[in-house]
Amino acid sequence: MRRSTSRRDAVYPARRRAVFERADGECEARVDVGCSGACEQVHHVGGRVGPDPHRLENLLGVCAPCHGLIHANPAWARERGLMRSRLQTGG
Repeated sequence: MRRSTSRRDAVYPARRRAVFERADGECEARVDVGCSGACEQVHHVGGRVGPDPHRLENLLGVCAPCHGLIHANPAWARERGLMRSRLQTGG
């Protein structure tokens, strides 16, 4: 891992905690089918690219079923704002 990547990723644990606090235990994706309702994981809406991929605006607290559905269906997730093209992440 490059040194700059290590520094960039050093903020992730604190940001992850902030996402869990913001979500207050609830899945922020709330997909109709299969959502457990519990915030269990962190999803990077615009991927893990750029100088600050772990900024709070790029993170969603999601349940495992929603997270899997988002990644399995990227076009569907983009239509719903649950995923962005990495070219649109904003930095």
